[in-house]
Amino acid sequence: MENPHVTRITEAIVTLLRTFYPLAKRSLIDLESRERVKALGAFTDLRDVFDHYYLALKSAYGDDIDPDKERTIADNLASASEHMRRAAIEPFETALEDLLAKVIDKGKTNFVLYRLGLSRVPTVQIKEALKEARNTLSNVRQKKGQMNQLPEILGQLKAQYETLDDLEKNLPARRTLWIVLGFGSAILLGVLIGRVLSIFV
Repeated sequence: MENPHVTRITEAIVTLLRTFYPLAKRSLIDLESRERVKALGAFTDLRDVFDHYYLALKSAYGDDIDPDKERTIADNLASASEHMRRAAIEPFETALEDLLAKVIDKGKTNFVLYRLGLSRVPTVQIKEALKEARNTLSNVRQKKGQMNQLPEILGQLKAQYETLDDLEKNLPARRTLWIVLGFGSAILLGVLIGRVLSIFV
């Protein structure tokens, strides 16, 4: 006799593996090739997907009369989906947040460097890019748990990451300002010493 709980779990596993796992895998490969790091949190989430399927199957095959068997299975299937969503989205979300911090950091000195002609990126462009990135992160967080929107969410994150990455690469490093200030200070000090020495000569 067929166990309806096992059928339900099997269908959930097949759907997740056929539809959502390829998205998570592609997302992880993209991120690894861009950032050159492994998203260890995503691998933990993938392990948790299988843990929840195991617990759901354990409950389905259990001989004991569990009054909450339906709920236990439903909760574990929902948790498996949530961990798959996290495995796909959170590494890119974290990478985007890190990139956002880099752009903010470089943007602090860019204003002066732009005025000196040492940067091609106007402050307005930085502000617009930061606003867009924050809006994307906010939209992603509002759609948590919506597995049917996973492809769209990943597309938004990847597009935003690429835009911000291009901007960050075009911003001069913060040390550029210190080099300019150091060079300017050295010239000023040289002129000052020259003036002082000219008084005594």
